[in-house]
Amino acid sequence: MVDLFYSYNTIEMSINVLYLGMAHDIMGPLLLVPDLDTLYVLNYLDKAYGSWEEHKDRIRKVLLQGSDKNIAESFWFKNKIRYQHLYKHRKWINVHTLEGPSEILFDTDTPDSNYFTDIPSLISNCYTNSIWRLQFLYNGKVRNLIYYYNFNFELYTWPSEIKNIHYHIWNGSYAWEMMAEEPEKELLRKMMVERSAPESYVFALSFNHKKFPEHIWVYNGYERYGESIAKMKLNFSDTNWWKRTYSGLYNYSAGKFGGKHKIRCIK
Repeated sequence: MVDLFYSYNTIEMSINVLYLGMAHDIMGPLLLVPDLDTLYVLNYLDKAYGSWEEHKDRIRKVLLQGSDKNIAESFWFKNKIRYQHLYKHRKWINVHTLEGPSEILFDTDTPDSNYFTDIPSLISNCYTNSIWRLQFLYNGKVRNLIYYYNFNFELYTWPSEIKNIHYHIWNGSYAWEMMAEEPEKELLRKMMVERSAPESYVFALSFNHKKFPEHIWVYNGYERYGESIAKMKLNFSDTNWWKRTYSGLYNYSAGKFGGKHKIRCIK
C-alpha cells in the first residue's frame, strides 16, 4: 500500500479536489478531474440519501465495479412508481462508467486525533463518529478519499489538512448565490480564499450558474441520465469577488447553451 495520508508535502504537490456535500457521488469528481490525487469531502449527512453505511457501500461498489450498473438498477426498482415514466422506458439501463474498476488499498473509518485537536468545538456540534479515509488505485494512479461526514462547512473552520485546493465541486448541494449571502457566509468565503491553490476552479450545476464560461454535459449520477455542470476559474484578486452573479444566458432546453460558452461532453 502506498500511504499518502497525513503527508503534507505530498498533498502540497498533488491535485486536490474539495467536494461540498458530495453524498455518494464518487463518479462526478473522477470524471470531471481525471488526474485528481486527493478528494476531500465536507458533507452534512442527509438521511434522505440513506445512512452513512449506505453512503460508503455505494461509493465502494461504484469504485470496485467501475460503473453504477447495480446501484442504478436497485434505485430504479425501488422507486419505479415514483419514476414510472422513466422506468417504463428503461432509462436506468443507461449506466454510467468510469475508465475501469478500482482496487481498494486502504479503508478506515475511525476517530482521527488530528481532527479533534484542530476543531475541538465540533465534537458535540456536528461530528458523529469519524473521518472516512479510503485509498484506491484507479486508472493507474493511487487516489485518496478523505471524507468528513456530518460536517457543516459553512459554520466551522475547515480541517487544517484541507488546503491547496485546485478544484471546488458544488454539484448539487451548493450554489454561488448561497455563498454570497451576508454576513452568514463570511467564514466560508474566507476558507475558499485561504485554502485554494494559486490557480483554482469551481464546478457547479449549470441551471443556477448560467454565466459560468464553460459547461460540461456529464452522464454521471445514478439518479439522472444526464446533467450539465458549469465550470469557472476563481479570481480572488477583486475584494468583492463573491458579489458577482452568474445567472442568465442559458437555454436549458435539450442541454443547449446560448452566448459564448465552451461546451464539452463526458460520457
